[in-house]
Amino acid sequence: MTTQPRDDQFHWTKQSSTRWRAEMGHDLVGIINQGAQFDVTSTNGALTGNHLSLDAAMAQVEAWGRWCGSAA
Repeated sequence: MTTQPRDDQFHWTKQSSTRWRAEMGHDLVGIINQGAQFDVTSTNGALTGNHLSLDAAMAQVEAWGRWCGSAA
């Protein structure tokens, strides 16, 4: 049995060893790419950031997505 994600629930997908995809419900919210740091970008370019840890980058994306009320 497959459950559908709620619209307010974040899902993370590791696309490669250096790339993570954030979705809220069925909408893409942002991408994290790992280079020298963990670089955050939103789908609309309104959110950017650089972090020393993956957890910090994920927290930024999740907080921004919740603050916006939906994926942007």
